[in-house]
Amino acid sequence: MALTHDLSARDRQLVDYLLGLLPEEEAELLDEESIVDDDVAARLCGVEEDLVDAYVTGTLDAKNRSHFETYYLKSPLRRGKVKFARRFLAVVDRASAAATPAPAMAGAGADRVRRFSPRPETIASKPATRRARFSWPMLTAAASMLITCGVFVKDMQVRHGLDQVRAQSAAQSRRAAILSKQLDEARNENAQIAEQLNRARAESLPPEQLSALALPAVRPGATASRAVVLFPQTRSVGQPTTIRIQPNAEIRFDLRLESNEFARYRAILRPASDNSIVWRSAVLVARTAPSSSVPLVVPSHVLNAQHYSIELSGIDAAGLETTVSSYGFQTDRRVGVR
Repeated sequence: MALTHDLSARDRQLVDYLLGLLPEEEAELLDEESIVDDDVAARLCGVEEDLVDAYVTGTLDAKNRSHFETYYLKSPLRRGKVKFARRFLAVVDRASAAATPAPAMAGAGADRVRRFSPRPETIASKPATRRARFSWPMLTAAASMLITCGVFVKDMQVRHGLDQVRAQSAAQSRRAAILSKQLDEARNENAQIAEQLNRARAESLPPEQLSALALPAVRPGATASRAVVLFPQTRSVGQPTTIRIQPNAEIRFDLRLESNEFARYRAILRPASDNSIVWRSAVLVARTAPSSSVPLVVPSHVLNAQHYSIELSGIDAAGLETTVSSYGFQTDRRVGVR
C-alpha cells in the first residue's frame, strides 16, 4: 500500500484517523462507528494492516511516514503490530530465498508473498526426493505462519475493541460528571434565587400578609386565640408558660428568634416525656417587624394536658434543616394563659 491518490475518500478518512489527522469530533464519531458497525471495524482493520505493511516495506510516503512515527507508534499495541509485520516479512523473505533461484529474489514485498512456494516448473524439473525435501518444510512453515498471523490479528482486534470500549466508557463517565456538576450548580442557583426571593418578600410584606403566607389557614369553625409569645429555652429557664386548651381552637405562637439567619423554618412539636414527634408544621417564613420571630399555629386537637417543647429548625438553600432553637410550654384545660 503506497497510500497514493488512488485511495477512496472513506479509506483516506480511515488513514487520517489512524495517523491522528482527523478533527476530534470526526475521530469520536469514527470511534463509535467502529464499535457498533462490524463493516466499519473490518474496513478499519484492513486499512490499518495496509498502512503497517506500507511502513515496513518502505513504500509509505514521507508525509504519512512522519505522522506514522510521531502518532501511530505512540501506542505499545500498535508498535507490536509493526514488530510482528517485520517478523512476518523476514520469514517470507527467508522462505522465498530457500525456494527460488537467486535472480528471482528481486521485487517488492507483495511479489515475495506471491512466490512463497516454488513455481510448478521448478518442482517438475527436480527429482521427487528433492521436491519433497524442501516443499513440505516450506508448506509447514507457511501454514504455521498463517495460523500465527491469524491468531495475532484476532488478538489485536479484540484488544482494539476493548480499548475502544474503555475509551467510550471513560468519555461517558466524563460527560455524566459534567452534567451532574451542571445540574448541581443549577439547583444551587435556583435555591439561592428562591432564598433571596423569600427574604425580599419577608422584608417587604406587612406582618399580617407575612403571617398569612407562613401559617396554615384556620379550619372552618375554629377560633383563633391571641398569639402566645415564646422565647428560646435556656438552662436557667423558669416555670414554662401554661396555655389553656379550648375545644375546636387554634393555638397561635410567636416564636422569638435570637438571630434570623434563614429564609424558611419548620417547627416540630414533641412531648417532654418521651421526645416523640406529635405534630410537624409546614414551611414557615420569619417576620422582622416588630421583632424577628416565626409565627406558628398549632391545632388544639393534637394537644393534651402535659408539658411540650417546640423544636424550630432553619431550612437552608439546599433544603437541609438545622435546629436553631427550642421552646417549652405547659397545657392545661382548667386555667387560662399565665
